[in-house]
Amino acid sequence: MARFPYHRLASEYLFQDLVWDISRYLLGEGVEKFAKGRDGGRDGRFAGKANRFPSETKPLTGKFIIQAKLTQDESSTFADAAFQRQLLKVEVPKAIKLRKKGELDHWIIFSNRRRSGDSSTDLEKELLKKVGCKSVHLRGSEELDGWLADMNEVVTRYGLDALLIPFRVDPVELREVIEILYNKRSEALATATSRWDFKGYKGIATKNKINRLTKDYFNASIRDKSEPHFAAIKAFLENPRNRVLAERYHEAAAEIQGKAMAFRDRFPSFDLVIEQLCDAICLTDAKFQQLGKKRVLRVLLHYMYANCDIGKKSE
Repeated sequence: MARFPYHRLASEYLFQDLVWDISRYLLGEGVEKFAKGRDGGRDGRFAGKANRFPSETKPLTGKFIIQAKLTQDESSTFADAAFQRQLLKVEVPKAIKLRKKGELDHWIIFSNRRRSGDSSTDLEKELLKKVGCKSVHLRGSEELDGWLADMNEVVTRYGLDALLIPFRVDPVELREVIEILYNKRSEALATATSRWDFKGYKGIATKNKINRLTKDYFNASIRDKSEPHFAAIKAFLENPRNRVLAERYHEAAAEIQGKAMAFRDRFPSFDLVIEQLCDAICLTDAKFQQLGKKRVLRVLLHYMYANCDIGKKSE
């Protein structure tokens, strides 16, 4: 996982601005940034001799086209089929037009995706063959982290340090609960006929206000995505057959609450506390990052919040 969680930047445009600053460091002050909107396949461009790209000893010279591709999925790589299709079907035709107009010698695509060895090299070769320019370069989160190690001012400007997880959470008790819920998700996380229904939960608006949980996060993430599963989780944990798992759940909730309250003042909203907790737990065990399990974990954290296991209950 990348050092900086670029997917937590406020918008894709902020990521484009970050890429522009990194491009100025790599290529030179003459990097031109394009305004938001239709860009014809380019977020920036540069003409001349690069300062240090791909290296200081062998810098490239010519006309560079720069693109920034942000993904909200921090586990994404350049090998993802959907991403490769987008480049080949949408971006390649634009790049060909730029090359034919004499505007493209070197194509650099920055993304917060991870590079996966041979797959990114193969994709670079395929893009190069189709576009016919002099070089194609895919640069991912590992390279972004490396460059930013020498760019403290840029790290501060974009608040990247503030996005870092300030705590470590390793609730071993939660692993088996997640595993059971994941394996039985068609049953345990099925939409219950008797829904939790926040309409009958009079204290939720007050709890959100006390904890500074934003309306958008509550509506789009907790209410619309997770709340339909709460009644099923409640029934699962209250089933006498699951007594041991319920005890482990409460042990985990107590640890998570401790960390959430200890570092609460570092975050402007409780949305970020929950999402950072989710990331921190996933960092302890790669199994949490398996497809579907992080979703179950997030639903469970939302349940903890709604059930008043985490977060403040009163002022």
